[in-house]
Amino acid sequence: MSATIARPSRSSSGRRLVCGTHSPGFTPRAPTHTSYYRPEHVEGTPILEPTPGTATPGGGFAVLPLQGLEPDHISETVQARMPTPQELAELELSAGEPVVELRRTTYTVDGLAVEFARGIHVASRFSWSYSFKLPD
Repeated sequence: MSATIARPSRSSSGRRLVCGTHSPGFTPRAPTHTSYYRPEHVEGTPILEPTPGTATPGGGFAVLPLQGLEPDHISETVQARMPTPQELAELELSAGEPVVELRRTTYTVDGLAVEFARGIHVASRFSWSYSFKLPD
């Protein structure tokens, strides 16, 4: 079981955002994943419903095209670091065990940011692989 919880939030610039949190299985040491959307981008969609579970099959990537906001490209940053005290508790980590933070911004073809996501993963259980075609 997974959970998506929509709640309002504010960005560091003071812009209002909608946030959905996903923690697979609600088990200790499970990674967390939080996506942030602009309210005007997801107004009237299942992302705003408070019911536990993913918003729709495909999550935000299924909802955004229905709003005319087709995801086109993504920028990701992956960083290993030591966990915060809150992350230590939530993930039930041993002292000294690092985490990997994944930050992702999803854009439309016009460069409009339509999602910001942040995931925290236990480093000893994390692997990320990429495959992509090289540009001409």
